[in-house]
Amino acid sequence: MSDAAVLQPVPLTPSAGEGLCASAAAAGAAAGAAAAAAAARGCCAACPQHGVLLSRQQLEASAAANASSKLVAYQGLVLDVLGFMHPGGNDLLQPFFGKDITEAFDDVGHSSRALQQLRGLAVGILEEQRERYIAWAGAGCLCSSSSSSSSKASSKKKPAKPAAAAAAHDSTTDNESETSLGSEGSSSKTGGAPQGGPPSPESLIDFSKPLVPQIYFMRHDLYKHCSQTPHCTDKVYTLLPWPQLEPLTKTRWWQVLLLWGPVCGYLAYCSFKTHPLPWSVGMLFFGLFVWTFVEYCMHRFLFHFPEDKLPDSGAVRVVHFLLHSIHHMLPMDPLRLVMPPVLLLLLSLPVFFLFCAIFPQWFVWGAWPGGLCGYLCYDLIHYQTHHCSIADKVPYINTLRVYHMKHHFKYPDLGFGVTSKFWDIVFGTPIDDKKKTPSE
Repeated sequence: MSDAAVLQPVPLTPSAGEGLCASAAAAGAAAGAAAAAAAARGCCAACPQHGVLLSRQQLEASAAANASSKLVAYQGLVLDVLGFMHPGGNDLLQPFFGKDITEAFDDVGHSSRALQQLRGLAVGILEEQRERYIAWAGAGCLCSSSSSSSSKASSKKKPAKPAAAAAAHDSTTDNESETSLGSEGSSSKTGGAPQGGPPSPESLIDFSKPLVPQIYFMRHDLYKHCSQTPHCTDKVYTLLPWPQLEPLTKTRWWQVLLLWGPVCGYLAYCSFKTHPLPWSVGMLFFGLFVWTFVEYCMHRFLFHFPEDKLPDSGAVRVVHFLLHSIHHMLPMDPLRLVMPPVLLLLLSLPVFFLFCAIFPQWFVWGAWPGGLCGYLCYDLIHYQTHHCSIADKVPYINTLRVYHMKHHFKYPDLGFGVTSKFWDIVFGTPIDDKKKTPSE
């Protein structure tokens, strides 16, 4: 089948209304529907052979205020950046809606990590720049269906056996010297093909299958690359091969508030009822302050325990992945942003009993409501930094969002505070854009 027979422009025909081509809402809807249709066929929207072609008119129409998608183009690849949280703040993206960002993107000197993120936002190829895109990305098929047949034999006994990951790593390594993404990890003025740099999650993991078994069998030296490279999509992927347990891995933000809010209120009520008001208020704020320290230590030393220091064990990788690495691999997953209740109990009960063994009971029960309140603030603010527009209206939360996005996409070894930067400053891990770090 020829390219022309497979790769067709997304039509905006007069049959749906004479002014449809100029309609921003229709342009966005058509782009989204075409990308979804390609995915349903098992095709990649950015595939040079089987992907989705979008016109410049559709690209420019997305800049309108009522557009259902916000499209930009990089090297002929069309990206939908609606909902994407830019590390420098979303205001930076607005002037580029409906435009080509290639020159601006390369002039900034984005890292290979940032370049890899573009693929997760791709919805098609700019029709007028198709040849430019092929020159940049290559003419080979990028559809998962094209590679699935070759891996069926090795995946019959065990899902996602590391041999597939090793092959992906080998082919990526071979290509590194041929792309303009060199060992320094920054894009050149001419741009670099998406396959350059370290292996991406898409090359190591089949996202149509449960992720946990694949992490278990993944080669240990590839796990760090996979867990630290963001896959920018808000899709909710399956984690477990057991459907009955899968709901336990998903938590909506309001469920946290609904479950722990009354508990926090009751414990605070008991404290206020038992002790004088000034004392109870003071202990509440003390517990809140202690939480900021616990949050920092937990995020830095437990959640970000170095992958290269982990034992080479599938079970250890799975635990590390479920604790936090999944969030860095899938930072936009809306159902895995807040902490599941079961995980919170497993993490908090040892701390509670430790505090009971060290401090008097009246002290623990006085401060614990404040700590629980701090946790609620942490989870809700964390969700806001990834998925809600309230951050645009509250300056402090907007500052935290920009700070946290830099932690995700630029400085994963810095900026561990989510509700506050205080302990980052105290322990020397604040994010400073003027300093270069090994993770860049």
